[in-house]
Amino acid sequence: MNIYGYTFSVECPNDDAAIEYTLLIQHDEMILVEDIIKACKFPALYQEEIADKLSQLLPGKISLSAEHQGVEVLTMRQGVEVLTTRYALFENLFC
Repeated sequence: MNIYGYTFSVECPNDDAAIEYTLLIQHDEMILVEDIIKACKFPALYQEEIADKLSQLLPGKISLSAEHQGVEVLTMRQGVEVLTTRYALFENLFC
């Protein structure tokens, strides 16, 4: 089991605050860190929407946490089963 952790910021669409997210991914196979970093570049979105998009791009068990106006939010998703089409997914994600 591999566990990957990454912290990144995305602007909140509600109040324009920079929200710092902590991503944890658990997966049996290797994930390139470059793929994780690339997958975490988002325009202003809500946490649940970010988690949905990450689950379309990355494999494994995905948990995303952040604090929004003093409220801790933890969002969990199951990622894609196969990462072989990741480049096509990245290119078309925000089209």
